[in-house]
Amino acid sequence: MTTKIIKLTFQRPVHFGKKRLSDGEATFAADTFFSGLYIEALAMGMDSEWLLSDLVISDSFPYIDETLYLPKPLIKIEAQANDETNRKVFKKLNHIPVAAYHEYLAGRITASQAKLWADQFELGDSLLSDKVSLMDIPAGGESRPYAVGTYHYKPNAGLYIIVEATDDVFDKLSRVMEFLQYSGLGGKRSAGYGRFTYELTTDDTIVELLAKKGRQAVLLSTAMATSDELRLALPESRYLLRKRTGFVQSKNYEETLVKKKDFYSFVPGSVFTVPFDGAIFDVGENGGHPVYRYAKAIWMGVS
Repeated sequence: MTTKIIKLTFQRPVHFGKKRLSDGEATFAADTFFSGLYIEALAMGMDSEWLLSDLVISDSFPYIDETLYLPKPLIKIEAQANDETNRKVFKKLNHIPVAAYHEYLAGRITASQAKLWADQFELGDSLLSDKVSLMDIPAGGESRPYAVGTYHYKPNAGLYIIVEATDDVFDKLSRVMEFLQYSGLGGKRSAGYGRFTYELTTDDTIVELLAKKGRQAVLLSTAMATSDELRLALPESRYLLRKRTGFVQSKNYEETLVKKKDFYSFVPGSVFTVPFDGAIFDVGENGGHPVYRYAKAIWMGVS
């Protein structure tokens, strides 16, 4: 397996929502990216087996200029000059520069350095846009306004994804990405949201971080263990769970719009002493085909 990164640059706003259309996030989960790849591969008439068995992907993480960031792990850090003021500085810190990740874990980052990181983290801006629906207007009625939560990235910023795959899979991935960049990622794609350009490249620091082994491992994807793995993984772990839901985006599944089964995943930054592989789960129910929820894990070891 080879490790590479995909850097995404968004020319237009994106809509990576939560529960409501008016919600908007700056990043998206691994299952969102997998879903986009899978739908695009099917539209191209490609075999999908490589997506199901030979591809491991992280969530999307920010980059600003040449600096890549990773999520702050759920590990208690004994920082320098650990008084109340400094604890507040570190608490506000959500992302750590990749190049300083192990320095941070070792407690060798000062509060002034942490404040500088937080001040320099200017990824973009969240905006609430008012739209008007021209569909399903009742006779004699008026168009209905609604709000869409969007995120606008700075010109020097965007997102990247860590990918582990074979050379053959990377070739197939590149073919799909050529089309996916025009289809877009996230919601409201018919309005042009989520379109991007991309660069498939390598990063030595990321490769070194993923190769490290330790007593603990930091999760870098929205993932879930199988039932057998879960019994071993939970003791001594520190994690947060996120509810994943949504609707089936397939005309061949049901004649009407159908909601996927609710699914709970561990979020990136969760820490386990026994890492798990995770899996791709079927979250459909009695439809015309399986509905896949990507939940494989990608890890970084820490001491």
